[in-house]
Amino acid sequence: MTTYQTSKYSDLQSAVLIYLASEERFFRIEHQHTNNQIQTHSSDQSRGTVFPDSIKILIGDVSSVIPISARPVSRKLADVSARLQELEQASLLQRGVPYYPGTEYESYSITVQGSRYISEYLYALIPLITNHTHLRRVLERVEGFEKAKSWLMELGPRFKEKPLEELVNELLLGVRKFPAIGINLLLVLGREVQSEKR
Repeated sequence: MTTYQTSKYSDLQSAVLIYLASEERFFRIEHQHTNNQIQTHSSDQSRGTVFPDSIKILIGDVSSVIPISARPVSRKLADVSARLQELEQASLLQRGVPYYPGTEYESYSITVQGSRYISEYLYALIPLITNHTHLRRVLERVEGFEKAKSWLMELGPRFKEKPLEELVNELLLGVRKFPAIGINLLLVLGREVQSEKR
């Protein structure tokens, strides 16, 4: 199992992992929901909705799905590719097939270890999210994003009664609702948790 260490990866790398984990979690939940509906309906329905086996991100799309704060100083494809290759070497990402190395069509998907890593990242945020006063202080330092901030503030009280896996699902589904903004807020909270440990 991969151990969560915020300082080990850059904001760009963490943002890509959070994005892919949120997409993968959304499709997994939707797929389970669809399977449950098919099983409860009559057996004459022969087809369900088809979801992708693996969610991918193209190197060329990285800058459009991650927050501005996480974008690399150098936007060269080779530099972005090098950061994602580091995650591939750590078994957190897997390169897509067919290979298009060094081009905007080079793609990566998240691995099981990558999903676990992001779950651990989010587990580390839960004590902060459930502490309403502390969370409010942290969010006040972030400009804008009022809808996403309200969403996070409303989650706190509900988090106290739910199992960890459900909490991770809620955070990742929130990232789908507020894509770059949600990722940015999770990165800010991750930095806060890391600074408290020092």
